[in-house]
Amino acid sequence: MSTILTLTSPAATDDGRALQLLGIEQQGLTLAQVAQLQKRYALSDQELTGLMRVDMRTLQRQRTAKGRLSPKPTSSLLAAVKVLRYGEEVFADLDKLMHWMRRPQASLAQQSPLALLAYSTGRQLVTDSLTRIDYGVFV
Repeated sequence: MSTILTLTSPAATDDGRALQLLGIEQQGLTLAQVAQLQKRYALSDQELTGLMRVDMRTLQRQRTAKGRLSPKPTSSLLAAVKVLRYGEEVFADLDKLMHWMRRPQASLAQQSPLALLAYSTGRQLVTDSLTRIDYGVFV
């Protein structure tokens, strides 16, 4: 688990780490890694499937098969986790971050940041909002 958190850290910008993360995306996250991420961010199954862009039945099938996620939901989840990791740096408190993530934000057209993390444009909007918070600009 710490490997995933290290590789998705905003400070992880070197090519070696990027290649490691690419390997994980290509192989797929293990279900244990998914469970650890779900626990860390206190994600409901509905929130988790939203971030992975799969339906609940797919998640249940994956859990029953006890294998790995396929590359596509792995990639979606890791992209969301990268933004969450940046948010951890900005808020310096995981509970405060997740509270903010679940609340509709005026700067995001009254949508919750967590719901937007499933989409590339949404991730960019949330990252921009986090950057403004980090620099003390009202959002």
